[in-house]
Amino acid sequence: MFKRENLKKPQSRKWKMVSKFLSRSLPAYIGAVAISPLTDESKLWVTFILSILVATISGLSEFTTNKE
Repeated sequence: MFKRENLKKPQSRKWKMVSKFLSRSLPAYIGAVAISPLTDESKLWVTFILSILVATISGLSEFTTNKE
Protein backbone atom coordinates (compact mmCIF):
# COMPACT_ATOMS: atom_id res chain seq x y z
CA MET A 1 0.00 0.00 0.00
CA PHE A 2 2.58 2.59 1.07
CA LYS A 3 5.50 2.31 -1.35
CA ARG A 4 8.27 4.68 -2.31
CA GLU A 5 7.69 3.90 -6.00
CA ASN A 6 4.20 5.39 -5.69
CA LEU A 7 5.56 8.94 -5.41
CA LYS A 8 5.64 9.21 -9.22
CA LYS A 9 2.15 7.73 -9.64
CA PRO A 10 -1.27 9.35 -9.15
CA GLN A 11 -2.31 9.42 -5.51
CA SER A 12 -5.01 7.06 -4.17
CA ARG A 13 -8.36 8.85 -4.32
CA LYS A 14 -9.39 7.57 -0.90
CA TRP A 15 -6.19 8.72 0.83
CA LYS A 16 -6.20 11.99 -1.09
CA MET A 17 -9.75 12.68 0.13
CA VAL A 18 -8.80 11.81 3.73
CA SER A 19 -5.73 14.04 3.51
CA LYS A 20 -7.68 16.99 2.11
CA PHE A 21 -10.48 16.61 4.65
CA LEU A 22 -8.08 16.54 7.59
CA SER A 23 -6.02 19.46 6.25
CA ARG A 24 -9.08 21.60 5.63
CA SER A 25 -10.77 20.77 8.93
CA LEU A 26 -7.65 21.23 11.07
CA PRO A 27 -8.51 24.88 11.86
CA ALA A 28 -11.87 23.73 13.29
CA TYR A 29 -10.11 21.21 15.53
CA ILE A 30 -7.62 23.84 16.67
CA GLY A 31 -10.46 26.28 17.33
CA ALA A 32 -12.26 23.68 19.44
CA VAL A 33 -9.10 23.14 21.46
CA ALA A 34 -8.59 26.90 21.86
CA ILE A 35 -12.00 27.38 23.51
CA SER A 36 -11.73 24.26 25.66
CA PRO A 37 -11.19 24.51 29.43
CA LEU A 38 -7.72 22.95 29.17
CA THR A 39 -4.65 24.70 30.54
CA ASP A 40 -2.63 26.77 28.09
CA GLU A 41 0.16 24.22 28.11
CA SER A 42 -2.27 21.38 27.38
CA LYS A 43 -3.82 23.35 24.53
CA LEU A 44 -0.38 23.87 23.04
CA TRP A 45 0.43 20.16 23.19
CA VAL A 46 -2.94 19.05 21.80
CA THR A 47 -2.62 21.52 18.92
CA PHE A 48 0.93 20.35 18.23
CA ILE A 49 -0.08 16.67 18.24
CA LEU A 50 -3.08 17.31 15.97
CA SER A 51 -0.90 19.23 13.53
CA ILE A 52 1.77 16.51 13.47
CA LEU A 53 -0.88 13.82 12.99
CA VAL A 54 -2.51 15.63 10.05
CA ALA A 55 0.86 16.39 8.45
CA THR A 56 1.94 12.76 8.81
CA ILE A 57 -1.26 11.42 7.26
CA SER A 58 -0.98 13.94 4.42
CA GLY A 59 2.63 12.97 3.83
CA LEU A 60 1.91 9.25 3.90
CA SER A 61 -0.93 9.70 1.41
CA GLU A 62 1.70 10.68 -1.17
CA PHE A 63 3.07 7.12 -0.99
CA THR A 64 -0.24 5.56 -2.10
CA THR A 65 -1.60 4.92 -5.56
CA ASN A 66 -4.78 3.69 -7.19
CA LYS A 67 -4.87 -0.06 -7.75
CA GLU A 68 -4.21 -0.81 -11.38
